Amino acid sequence: MLKEVWIDEYLMEQVLSNLLSNAIKHTATSGRIEISLEENSFKDYFYLRVLDNGLGIAPIDIEHIFDPFYQGTGSRNGSGIGLAYVKQIIELHHGQITASSKLGHGSIFTLRMPIGNTHYEQEEIITTVSGVKPVFKQQDFLDTGIKSSDKNLSFHSNKSKSIMIVEDDDEIRDYLRSILKDDYNLF
Repeated sequence: MLKEVWIDEYLMEQVLSNLLSNAIKHTATSGRIEISLEENSFKDYFYLRVLDNGLGIAPIDIEHIFDPFYQGTGSRNGSGIGLAYVKQIIELHHGQITASSKLGHGSIFTLRMPIGNTHYEQEEIITTVSGVKPVFKQQDFLDTGIKSSDKNLSFHSNKSKSIMIVEDDDEIRDYLRSILKDDYNLF
């Protein structure tokens, strides 16, 4: 049994929501989705796996699924940012995410996450009234790099194309902004 896991609850909810949503989207109604949790033998990491027996991921796509905006050959109307967002959250927690898959047989996404809090720098941990728990500030998670007084605008060049970002989730909007700001004028 895991003794102590330090995570940002909201961000990890985003991770699990994304992984389960993908599993549901790519698995038939009569299919199977499993979630498993186990400690490694040294009890310094735990593994959380989301396994499905859905469509699977083509070998040509598997190495790119965590790249921003990548949509594989069997993509079903996704934006291509969900798994990149998940990877960034897991790395923020000093963890790792891997995927394995066989086309037509399903996929396994494995999170390898540290146990305890010794892997965090002191400034990554915020003290709350109920005790100490890690909560990551948005600016620590996403490097928006926008120095303008209005962070919703980013002017790059007269010759650059313009993009308007419309997204109600602050983290996803800021993530999109951080990726696009160097090449586009953003609104």
